[in-house]
Amino acid sequence: MRHGRWSSHRFGRHHGFGRMVEGRPDGALFIEELAPGDCFEVVAIQGGRMARQRLCELGLAAGVRAIVEETHPLIIRVGDTRLALGRGLARKVDVRKVDDGER
Repeated sequence: MRHGRWSSHRFGRHHGFGRMVEGRPDGALFIEELAPGDCFEVVAIQGGRMARQRLCELGLAAGVRAIVEETHPLIIRVGDTRLALGRGLARKVDVRKVDDGER
């Protein structure tokens, strides 16, 4: 049987944008699920070595707290730095929402 160009036989069942949610920490959210003004803490970074390295260079690592400034485009503030993240890279960051009093 001939398989199509994008068949699951060729690439596996999970390809394209996003990722499986089974491997996420309990209660973890994606940054894009938060509203502007929401504060969050990075719980974990998923993805390969290059993605983790790029996010670390941008200042996003486990334990870092930041604020969502805009959602379209996705802009966050880490300390005094504003970062614009692409959706693919942002989906590799697991976060939890924190109250302003916890900062």
